[in-house]
Amino acid sequence: MRKALSSAHEGIKEGKSLYHSLEALSFLPSIMLKMIKIGEISGTLTVITGRLATLFEQQLKETTDKLGQLIEPLVIVFLGTLVGGLVLSMYLPIFSLMSVVG
Repeated sequence: MRKALSSAHEGIKEGKSLYHSLEALSFLPSIMLKMIKIGEISGTLTVITGRLATLFEQQLKETTDKLGQLIEPLVIVFLGTLVGGLVLSMYLPIFSLMSVVG
């Protein structure tokens, strides 16, 4: 990734447009490249990049929220199993002692 960004940086230094420099990077979403191209043509690249930042920020928040919703039940099951194991390890000796005495 670092090499790809470095080559894009070199392309910009050589006078290529931002769109043409980033076009070869396979990890960038096509919507991002299209919006950058439109921003360069219309002269509103700063506005477009601000909108892109907002868009990707929202996507990141949604993804982390979904991940949290998936992990939460797993943590509850793990903690329940842990607490249940502790309770059993404490009470099983007491029950076995009572069966010997009683």
